[in-house]
Amino acid sequence: TEAKSDAPPLKPGIKKAPRLVSPRRTISPHELEAVRRVVQASGNLRDQSLFALIETGLRSHMFLSAKANLEKLDDSNPGFLILIDKQRHTVVPQNTNVLERYIRSEKLKTDGYLFPSSKAANEPMSAREFSEIVKGWTSKVISGGLQPTAYSIRAAVIELSLGKLPAYDQLPKQVGHLESVMTQHYLTPSDTTLNGGHAPKTEPDEAD
Repeated sequence: TEAKSDAPPLKPGIKKAPRLVSPRRTISPHELEAVRRVVQASGNLRDQSLFALIETGLRSHMFLSAKANLEKLDDSNPGFLILIDKQRHTVVPQNTNVLERYIRSEKLKTDGYLFPSSKAANEPMSAREFSEIVKGWTSKVISGGLQPTAYSIRAAVIELSLGKLPAYDQLPKQVGHLESVMTQHYLTPSDTTLNGGHAPKTEPDEAD
């Protein structure tokens, strides 16, 4: 037998209120490319390195706490092993040499943070500082309404990658999802509906 709900039945004509979610500014592929051009044109190796890691799909709280101890993979693989909380994670940025140039230019030590705080070199960049950097990128090309965040950029990258097999096969592991169904939550409702599925929850799985 089915369990009965203690909630009173809705009166005729009254619809159930939708679950509230935090407002998020989505970002289109065109806007993503515009932001990418802004970051590249800046010539700032730190910002270019940050953006390169966002584009890998890695969560920002992971690479903000990463050490500047990158281990390059073999010649047949352009990626790196990056040290995060004493564990190695494989990342394959589109611009693979920008991280190396950034580390050399800043003379970062291997036991120091890859992105140190501007206030204290022995501490990692804070989420607030990182958010301000991202806001600086997006405000140059996107106006009106809520400004896109690092989460918006990451979600756009994942959504684009979902349509690129076999990249999708490795995507859930790279972005830190335990199951591929979690990655599916980044699909737009129209995509999932057209494929006969259900629209995913719009509530993000991270704060930034």
